[in-house]
Amino acid sequence: MKATETLLLNFFKNSTQFVIPIYQRHYSWTEIQCQQLWDDIMHVGTDKKIGGHFVGSVVYVHQGIYQVSNKNQCLVIDGQQRLTTCTLLLTALANHLKENNLGEISNGCSYKKIRSYYLLMTWRRGSVITNYYCRKLIKIL
Repeated sequence: MKATETLLLNFFKNSTQFVIPIYQRHYSWTEIQCQQLWDDIMHVGTDKKIGGHFVGSVVYVHQGIYQVSNKNQCLVIDGQQRLTTCTLLLTALANHLKENNLGEISNGCSYKKIRSYYLLMTWRRGSVITNYYCRKLIKIL
């Protein structure tokens, strides 16, 4: 096993399709845990002295099974709760930008960029395949 560090947004941006094994527990974070993560993100984002924040490890293995897209699949062993929460936060941010017609904000961040870089996977012919979490979100929304 090899451990590497990466920025969370870069991890999402690599167009990986996350696969959650059936034996993983259901999403169980409460509002308290989500608020703590959000507070941490806001603290890091507003304090120029802080270069980053450790959100925890994500353990995965690359799948060697049949894939529905041309994107890499990762079988998530640990980190499902954090990945799901970060995806929900990105979705909420994207929706907020769209609903309030905010266009681009800091560093070119926009509804379209968040969706295309971090939430959706574009197939070769231009159709969109959502990652595991987005499919679940669509059912909820």
